[in-house]
Amino acid sequence: MVTKILKQVGIFSILLTLTACPVKEDCNDLGRTIEMSNLMHITPLQQVYNQGDIITVSLEIPRVFQGVDLLAETGDRDVLLTLSDDDLFINNTIDFIVGSRNSDHSNWFYLSYIESSELYKLEFQVTLSRQGEYDMFTSEDSINFVGSNCNRYFIDTSIDGAINNRIQFTVN
Repeated sequence: MVTKILKQVGIFSILLTLTACPVKEDCNDLGRTIEMSNLMHITPLQQVYNQGDIITVSLEIPRVFQGVDLLAETGDRDVLLTLSDDDLFINNTIDFIVGSRNSDHSNWFYLSYIESSELYKLEFQVTLSRQGEYDMFTSEDSINFVGSNCNRYFIDTSIDGAINNRIQFTVN
């Protein structure tokens, strides 16, 4: 009788161990962060513009980046770009060529995956309507690939041509 109870307790213990909840995965794992400067471009980038001038902001990321197939790993086709500054977007007109803007935040954008080129891409034009000094920090710009089951990758980047993580210019 004791042997039978010990067998049942042993089997129950093994089954309990095999069905226990796994350790919760941290979906904000910064270990999947890659730093790659100068992925974004402003053209033309100059010190002085005139009111009404148009600049183009662009960003491209290949599907396979730093040895990781981002589409296969995450399944994410609309990747979030968060910019650390929104100075460029205040009282100016933005026209999207590829990608889109997050409706809740003026400095959050979505890169679109382009199947034919296997690129994630964002491109838009800004008509500089607001006169004055522009001073944008670029030190905390981040691209977020968010897949299911915590398959998340971050690429921290900046704007090409930034000096000390800043883009500064004047619109006359």
